[in-house]
Amino acid sequence: MPKSRNSGSIGSRQGDITYDEREMSDRIEDRLRAAGTVRVNVESRTRGTREDVDVTFSGRTAVIRSGSGRSYSVDINTGSCDCPDFVNRQNRCRHIEAADIAREQITQGTFQGSRNDTDINTNQFTGEYISNETEDEIRNLQREYHDDSFFYTENPEQFEQDMQRLREAPVPYYYQNVLNGSNVTFGIELEFVDGDSNAIARELHSLGICSSSSMQRYHSLRAPGKWVLEIDGSVTRGGRGGELISPVLTDTPETWQQIETICEVARRHGARVNTSTGGHVHIGAEDALDGKRQRWRRFFKTAVGFEEAFHRLAGGEQSRFRNSYYAPSSLSQNRAGISTRMPQEENTSAFQTVISRISQGKYQSINISSFSGSKKTIEFRAFNGTLTPGIIQANVKYAAGVINTSVRSRIRQGEGIDVSDSDRKRGRIINDYEINNNRSDLSIMKAMDVMFSRKEDKEHILSVMAKNSWV
Repeated sequence: MPKSRNSGSIGSRQGDITYDEREMSDRIEDRLRAAGTVRVNVESRTRGTREDVDVTFSGRTAVIRSGSGRSYSVDINTGSCDCPDFVNRQNRCRHIEAADIAREQITQGTFQGSRNDTDINTNQFTGEYISNETEDEIRNLQREYHDDSFFYTENPEQFEQDMQRLREAPVPYYYQNVLNGSNVTFGIELEFVDGDSNAIARELHSLGICSSSSMQRYHSLRAPGKWVLEIDGSVTRGGRGGELISPVLTDTPETWQQIETICEVARRHGARVNTSTGGHVHIGAEDALDGKRQRWRRFFKTAVGFEEAFHRLAGGEQSRFRNSYYAPSSLSQNRAGISTRMPQEENTSAFQTVISRISQGKYQSINISSFSGSKKTIEFRAFNGTLTPGIIQANVKYAAGVINTSVRSRIRQGEGIDVSDSDRKRGRIINDYEINNNRSDLSIMKAMDVMFSRKEDKEHILSVMAKNSWV
């Protein structure tokens, strides 16, 4: 059983977890110091060439020594340098660049040319939360899929009891096998207002999470595997407010620990959410949907049948869906997806053309236009903004659930996947899409039964929905 807790509890403020941002920062500092001196290659703008420089970390300072013998110090907390270029012009100098490159190489375990051949264990700073599990055990756990065959539609009294209980219960937060064996990739975008954006970026950068120590321009260049804090015109005012954008993520304990840390850091620096903020979730759909016309049809039927339930969940901690210009109903688009004739199986380029034609643009509750680009994702845009880890996790679960049920839930055998009696029940519910989409307890029960095969996942989603009202 995955461990859970109130997602509002974090770090030493509550004293009930073993992984927080202070511990993570200390571990990174220990690792940098243990690496000794690292040689990296950087551009010399004054000479118009590239040269090797040596980087040595001491505490939160990086000493950079060039081939000429000159040394400068970079404060990796503030992203500042004592060289004339930075002091006089506030430019991002090559010494800061060298410190960032060395830090990245050390924390990822990829550096070469160190004068200290100390073997740095790359797991020292990722995944210590489950110290009693081997990597193989964790990977196997991630692949486990469970179906307890519990259906709320067959147990309506239990639904009523659970909804009443969960109205007052904290939203849980899990670390292991959160997506019930699914290997989908996902990404999240967390909009916020207020808060010192540069302070947030600086701290997350010092923790090795963000690629830059300051807020970046809209759609800035992104480093692989790193978050970025960007300006967003709808929420940013001066140096306050912005959007935290994740790299491609997978269902690992490290991912969920990182999201928890990001939320805590952002809130501590004054970030908050309101009716202007959104929390978008991208789900990688290439493997699940590309070239699969029946899966696409089930996807559109699910999207049509449970849009009201989706919007009920999307209210998050603000009690109701904001019904924003940026995420209006996508019923028209998704109904068109049901009736459109799909290409032959496996003709992926033809599928992209058809999906592009069905799409009614980016600003939809469910944005399918992103599937036709290089990302091949489905974007769930309806979610209100939140910096509560348990709600973020529930949103990811729901979005992944829409994709996963499109793959698994069918009435007949096919596509190389064993169809259980429970999956057939889900397939039949999906086919009733025209009568499913209404504001009722029955609609919520059907949504939970279709999206999730574990009761604990249904309860997680209901712990958010029970606190919200219909729009």
